[in-house]
Amino acid sequence: MKQLRFLKFPGKHVVLATVLAALLTACGGEKPEAMLASARDYMTKNDYKSAVIQVKNALQANPDLGEARYILGVALLKEGDPVGAETELRKARALSYPDDKVVPPLAQAMLMQGKVKNVIEDFAAVQLTTPVSVAEFQTALATAHRAQGSKERSQQALAAALAADPSYGPAVLQQAASLGAERLTRHLVRLDLSLISSYLHWMLT
Repeated sequence: MKQLRFLKFPGKHVVLATVLAALLTACGGEKPEAMLASARDYMTKNDYKSAVIQVKNALQANPDLGEARYILGVALLKEGDPVGAETELRKARALSYPDDKVVPPLAQAMLMQGKVKNVIEDFAAVQLTTPVSVAEFQTALATAHRAQGSKERSQQALAAALAADPSYGPAVLQQAASLGAERLTRHLVRLDLSLISSYLHWMLT
């Protein structure tokens, strides 16, 4: 009997020790919310590598954190990884993270991969609400339309971007470049006509 009690008793201690270890691990580990806060802080400092580490740790604890997927996607985009960024941003969108946050960087990630047609088709029905998100997305859309050869739609998208935020730098620069190209083209046409006129005058006199 003593031997049987001896065999059972250590088993109980093993189970108890395992439970206690699990509890200590759960209590001692950093919570996902704290890791997300740290990642946000790193993002504001443009320390994207550290942000990626923190947000990946948070996702190990909870893979369904929409904000974590979003931060990871943006950080990867800033680090020059549009493929990874698109993957994470699509996951964030699937987890119902707001389109105002997700769609502009997602469109940018797709543009960086040359997916201009997908940008136009995938987000045709998207309605963004904040001025910043509208300006960012419409500027990306303008780039996509211009790459597809649709100058009119590109200008419409740029107008929408500047209507939402008249001081949004990329839209202002893109519009200036577009107007500059048009003026240069008109100048070259006038120059060509002037040369032709001069040549004909020289031939006839």
